[in-house]
Order: sequence, then structure tokens, then C-alpha cells
Amino acid sequence: ERELYINSNYSESFHVLQMFGLENEGLRNDPKGAEVLYDSALSFKGLLLGASVEFMNAVRESGDEDLVSEAEKLRTLKLYLSSVNSRMLADRPEDYDSLLATADSLEHVIVRKVKDLGRYMDDMNVSWKDVAASLSRKDVAVEFISYDIDDTKKYSAAVLRKGWKSPKVTAPFSIDGDQNHLYDAVWKEVASYLKAGDNVYFSPGGLLHQVNV
Repeated sequence: ERELYINSNYSESFHVLQMFGLENEGLRNDPKGAEVLYDSALSFKGLLLGASVEFMNAVRESGDEDLVSEAEKLRTLKLYLSSVNSRMLADRPEDYDSLLATADSLEHVIVRKVKDLGRYMDDMNVSWKDVAASLSRKDVAVEFISYDIDDTKKYSAAVLRKGWKSPKVTAPFSIDGDQNHLYDAVWKEVASYLKAGDNVYFSPGGLLHQVNV
């Protein structure tokens, strides 16, 4: 629901909502809980498209010069990070992880500061049902969700197929630098929802932007 945006000035963030839902097996496996988790991932990722024209217009119309400056910094940083994401890990700059953390922190600052997204929110009014309606019979949409708990970055995948009554959400997992463990960590449970010949469309989150998944 769009109320998540209205409440963005509260101390609770999207990450807190996602952490609570994903760490709770009952909520994670509940159809309504899975719907909220999928929608929150769509909303949060959409809101943080710092390079989008709509987002920048909403920020400029706020009249907050500091916010505009922060948004411009985020946009520039996102463009730079995007340009190096395709490189091998060994070829990325030494400060890549630090820049990624800076972008993440800056995104959260902007979310808290923007109080009235008005038209921008309406343009982004997309739910899991909209995604499902756009899929064909052989399409699978996967939203990877990241959150922090006890100084550990954890992930989960929200999986959606056309005709499903609700998304399916996998158990949380963490990843390390070992590429050999990557498939089991990221795709093993997701694979149980896939069929031969499927077209998989996925949106990464957190450090999954940095690895070849």
C-alpha cells in the first residue's frame, strides 16, 4: 500500500518491515504476508530510482535545496556504480563497497526527507498483481530483497508466476565471496518454482548487484 510512503518519515523503514516479515516464517509463508513483502520490494526499489526524471522532479518541487543536492549526488553516484557493475570483481575500484554503502545511506536519507511525493507516488502505483498480469505463461518474476540483521546482510527472493494467487517467498539466506556456493544460496529454493523453458526476470538487491547471478 502507498501508506508505506506516507509513513516514510517514521523511524521504521522499508528494511525494518522486510526484515520483520522475512525473519518470521509464519508471515513469510502467509499469502497476505507474501503480497505485502513483494509490494514493499517493488515500492522501495521504485522509490530509490535516483536517476529517474520523475523522482528528480519530485525532489526539486520540494523546494529543499539540501535535498536537491543530495539527490543529485545520489544520481551521479548511481550512474557511476552502474558503469562499473558489469566489471569483474577484481577489476572494480577499491572503494566500490564504500561507495555502494554511501549510496544506500543516501537513499535512506532522501526517503525520510521527502514528505510529499504526490504525483510521483501515483505514477509508481504498481503491485504484484500488475506484475503478474504482465507475465506470460512461461515467465517468472523474481524480486530479491536485502536487509540487515545482527551486522549480517541477508536476502530473500519473492517469486511470482502468472495465475498464482499470491507470490512465494523463500527462506532468508546470506552469501559469501565463494562463487561455488552462490547457486545453492541464491537459486536452489527459487529453482523449485521453475520449469524447463521458463523465462526468468529478476531484480537483484544489495550485494547481488555485484556478483554474476
